[in-house]
Amino acid sequence: HPHRSGMRGDNYFEEVLSSATLSSALKTLYLGLPAKDDEIISLRNQLKVSPIRGTDFIEITVKDPSQEQAALLANVVAEAFIIRRTEIERQRADQALEALNDEIKLQADLVEAHKLEFVNICKTYHLDQPFQKAELPTAPEFESTMHARIQRENPKQSVCYDLSFPLHNFQQAKNDYLQSRDMLRDMMIKHQEARLLFKIPRNPVTIHERAK
Repeated sequence: HPHRSGMRGDNYFEEVLSSATLSSALKTLYLGLPAKDDEIISLRNQLKVSPIRGTDFIEITVKDPSQEQAALLANVVAEAFIIRRTEIERQRADQALEALNDEIKLQADLVEAHKLEFVNICKTYHLDQPFQKAELPTAPEFESTMHARIQRENPKQSVCYDLSFPLHNFQQAKNDYLQSRDMLRDMMIKHQEARLLFKIPRNPVTIHERAK
């Protein structure tokens, strides 16, 4: 008795012959009782599983003296295979989602670290609370603040300071923060799309045929 199962592009026909799938099939036949190892081996010897060329289907063929028994075995094996594949896909999706969440958390921690570094740089050069406004301070604003501070500290002197080093530190810290923040945003968008894909059911489609 042939039975065909559609896999939506994935060739999992080897999974049909796995002990987990066959044990589940026999448990269904035995009304919940566990199958013995020799019974699993015997059922595996009755089965032939092969991909159907040019399609997303596999063919499960059962050899048995009884046509009705062959049809029954083909059906219960196919159903057990569907359940097994669904469980595996769900486990993989859960693991993938957990990995995505871990990546998001790591990137969020990096953003906070760069943000703190930028705030400290600004405080060092007396540019307080850089996140109060909608936009972060610019390099010209930083230079202007530095020049104003220098003038306040040296009101009666004409002092010329090289601001290239503090300006470099300011710009580097700002760029690190912005790049990590933008990367986090991109990751969250991509990960949200991935979450939606992982939640789409990927259950195999089966086609039952009459016994031949």
